Amino acid sequence: MVGLVFEEFKEKKVRKVIKTDKVWGVIRTETTHICNRCNGSMEGRPSWHWLCYSCWSEIHYGKKAGHGKWYGNETPTKTDKVINGWIEKRIEIEEEYFETGNRIAVINPPNYSANNKLLKYKFDSISEAKRILINDFSFTLHPEEIIKKHYDYFGVKSLNEAIASSNINQIVLPKSKLTKLPKVKISEHHKKKDFNDMVGYYPNVPAFIQGNPLSMFNRKVFTTFTSSVDVFYNLCINLEEKKESYHKRGQKFFDFIENLTMKKINIKLNILYAAYTGDENLIIEFKINQDDWVAEKPMLYYILTNISFVRLFLLNYLSQSQALGSEWKVGFGHKISESDLQILLKKNQDSLFLSDDKVINSFFN
Repeated sequence: MVGLVFEEFKEKKVRKVIKTDKVWGVIRTETTHICNRCNGSMEGRPSWHWLCYSCWSEIHYGKKAGHGKWYGNETPTKTDKVINGWIEKRIEIEEEYFETGNRIAVINPPNYSANNKLLKYKFDSISEAKRILINDFSFTLHPEEIIKKHYDYFGVKSLNEAIASSNINQIVLPKSKLTKLPKVKISEHHKKKDFNDMVGYYPNVPAFIQGNPLSMFNRKVFTTFTSSVDVFYNLCINLEEKKESYHKRGQKFFDFIENLTMKKINIKLNILYAAYTGDENLIIEFKINQDDWVAEKPMLYYILTNISFVRLFLLNYLSQSQALGSEWKVGFGHKISESDLQILLKKNQDSLFLSDDKVINSFFN
């Protein structure tokens, strides 16, 4: 599945909660002084004293037995006083509850068939794709809150951020070099060039009249060799694809193309979006205009490395297409594998399909 599809759900779950209950128990324990004579309270007496005020008065003034003399312990006596009361006790318990809401649905892919009805779209240039998909678009695919909530999927937090990221004009340079070259097709080209000679296949009448000994046209054949390769890249990605992996793979592919260009290897570049449903196959072609390669390169880099191009602008375009069947509106189909795409396009083994991380990384390791 390519696009976001939401489904309502209601699931029974278990969670741990803390409950409180009041019980009678010890609140605290206080250390206090007691009188060494009557074990009474020492409230209002110095902490160093050993008699309460009443006992001290009786002994000191001789009001009772003892006649003012004390023969007991003169060290202050301390005791622990227990304070009881109602206290809250925290208890952890498990309780069941139902979680409801919307979540991303996972739709299992149907079996692929090359015999499905084939639908084709074509953009004549990268610039045309930008104009139709981004500049002149009417965006109806997702509300802003969905884009913000699913940042990992869209790669941006808002539609305006996605539009701003497409305005790339700076010169983009490759970040890595190839360690292995792909298998290329060698073509032999013959070019004929006429020149004046003493002998030849056709007379040069003006030269003959002037008495020039080089009065014949001769012909020489020049032979040159060129290297070329057909390269295919599928922009379609599955739901699980992360923006980081999309960017990394696109960067490697861009570096691959730039390295071949610097080595004077002619590249027939095929940027596609290839997906399928149960009864239809879809191929969208982005034609690369070699004459405008320098001008097109920044935008090509953008669509290769920015996941929001596919998941916002391209899927929005497909959502409004009247030619697509109803199955496309539910998840926008599934990615066609490299091997199936090669068969569908009827390409031989000399053509390179580089949408797979393992394959493209093999040219850099």
